[in-house]
Amino acid sequence: MGQDHENNPPPSSDKHAKRRKLDQRLSNRRPKSHKKPGEQFFQICIEVLESLSWEVLSLSGHRIIARLIIELAKHGGTNNGRLTATYEDFEKFGMDRHSIGPAIRECEALGLIEITDRGRAGNAEFCKPTQYRITFRLQDATYEWRRITTIEQAITVKSAAREPARKKQKPSGGKYHFPVGEKPTTGAKSPAIPVVKTPTTIDISSDGAADEVGGPTPGRPAPDTAAMLAQIMRKATVH
Repeated sequence: MGQDHENNPPPSSDKHAKRRKLDQRLSNRRPKSHKKPGEQFFQICIEVLESLSWEVLSLSGHRIIARLIIELAKHGGTNNGRLTATYEDFEKFGMDRHSIGPAIRECEALGLIEITDRGRAGNAEFCKPTQYRITFRLQDATYEWRRITTIEQAITVKSAAREPARKKQKPSGGKYHFPVGEKPTTGAKSPAIPVVKTPTTIDISSDGAADEVGGPTPGRPAPDTAAMLAQIMRKATVH
């Protein structure tokens, strides 16, 4: 009896053996992971993919975010808030230089990124790159995109952010610059007004000489008006 028991194992043991073989065959059929050791990945909130900010985001805005995600992965995901990407980095990523500035302002206005430290242009001593933070990473999301509640608001915010910044006018030092062809009227000398001589009244004397009644002739004494009138009356009486 003992030998028969050793040669014929109980049925329960056969079931376990078959189960192990089946599990082994199924495990061999499972696709192997192609993930490389140390490969970086980025976890994103599904909520942001369904948000209005993401819906109206332009193609250049998507490229800005993609380049910042790559920058975050290069540092092991530990420097969100200190991400530095220059215009040259965005250009190498396939962006046109003139579209970089409006796209950055768009992403910031829609609440998808935050500028934590604004940089400045200049030479090597004074140049400082801008630092960014991605606001929708799953580990440290801050949900700024939730401020956009309607599609009209999202479109308005996007359009306003992409408008070019107005350049400041240079101070004129208190002086008013007149347009071409316009002459100043205040604080300037007026042109000289030509003097128009009025016709003078002449007196016809007996000897045919013409004397000016309106004023004395240079080099001659001023005529006596009363004497002149008396002389005219006498002539009129004679005739």
